[in-house]
Amino acid sequence: MPVDRRTRYTKMIIRDSLYELLEQKPLSDITVKELCQKADINRATFYRYYDNVDALFEQLEQEIIDVSFQQKSSHENSTVHVLTVIKENRIFYKELFRAHMDSKVLSRLLEQQKQEAILYHQKNGSYDETIFPYAFQYVVSGSTGMIQKWVNSGCQETPAEFAEIIFKITGGCATLA
Repeated sequence: MPVDRRTRYTKMIIRDSLYELLEQKPLSDITVKELCQKADINRATFYRYYDNVDALFEQLEQEIIDVSFQQKSSHENSTVHVLTVIKENRIFYKELFRAHMDSKVLSRLLEQQKQEAILYHQKNGSYDETIFPYAFQYVVSGSTGMIQKWVNSGCQETPAEFAEIIFKITGGCATLA
């Protein structure tokens, strides 16, 4: 059943209000009351769609996942695509990194990257079952830290420029394409 225009509008206002509040304070400090005040809706309207602020945040991530994995073009580099999604949702990811939350988008991406890396190393005869998990974690942790720094710095570089920086620093180990 399609969602009517009023429902879409209300959810958009709630989402935008959450993003505005996230610019001022962490998610853990945002209450339903102040979110409703910011969105100019009553609490019953909020609770019609979400159980609490955390549920809203989780729903936003699911929407990001749905949109981002549908929109990737076949010729686009996976790293650039993911960085574009992160940049477009910078406020969301800034809070995600600040709160040390797990991201379904990043987890899915890392699993994809891991499988591609295993296949690559197996194909080239360089796969070492003992070393690979540690080497992979090392690259992932470094790349994640770099992405966090990029997000917290306001994503000054374009996604393509930043993908190139990651590639140079990791020696290509973090390439996702």
